[in-house]
Amino acid sequence: MLLIYRISHLIWHLHLYTLARLISNLNRFLFKIDIHPEAKIANTVKFPSKYGIVIGSSAVIKDHCVIHQNVTLGNNGKDLGSKRHPTVEENVIIYPNAKLLGPIVVGHHTIVEAGCVYNRNIESYSYVKNIKEIYHFNKNSY
Repeated sequence: MLLIYRISHLIWHLHLYTLARLISNLNRFLFKIDIHPEAKIANTVKFPSKYGIVIGSSAVIKDHCVIHQNVTLGNNGKDLGSKRHPTVEENVIIYPNAKLLGPIVVGHHTIVEAGCVYNRNIESYSYVKNIKEIYHFNKNSY
């Protein structure tokens, strides 16, 4: 899955956009996931369950993140700038069915609970249960 993404990402940077999208469609067919070739995903990101993941074109996922099934890192439909998708910092865990929408930043060492739909920036060392319940960790005890 990530190998197909890496190949399409490389081809995207060679300005062969149509070919890159065709290769990324292999992920859709084989694994039922949609990762845009322009997205930036670090080498140490883990996808324990690869079904139903959607990652938009301007999304950035940094090191040591874990992303479970049916997670969407997508556009909220309102922002038309060059950065339309979330940036996920280091050491973030996103549980199944979570939807992170818009040009938000998910701070490092954060946990996003299953089924959460969120469209605002999330501070580092947080536990996000839903849009009204955010708990903050003590940095020293993490």
